[in-house]
Amino acid sequence: MKNGINSYEERLNGAQLLDFTYLKTHPEAKEKVVLRYHTDANFRMELLSSIRNNPRFAKSFLSCFSERLQSLEGSVKGRC
Repeated sequence: MKNGINSYEERLNGAQLLDFTYLKTHPEAKEKVVLRYHTDANFRMELLSSIRNNPRFAKSFLSCFSERLQSLEGSVKGRC
């Protein structure tokens, strides 16, 4: 695992894409996940697929990134 993102090998052994326990205790790692989302198309597709196909993952993702999503929503509303 690096910055809360589990490696391919770890995911083959049953781990989810993101380690939410690590991300909740390391706020700087959340920013690295967001950066990777914006810069890595494969990661973005895998993350969106996990959110769509796994309700437990989606709930954990929303819980972990709720503050970040609210700040993005506010910045978008300010531009409209």
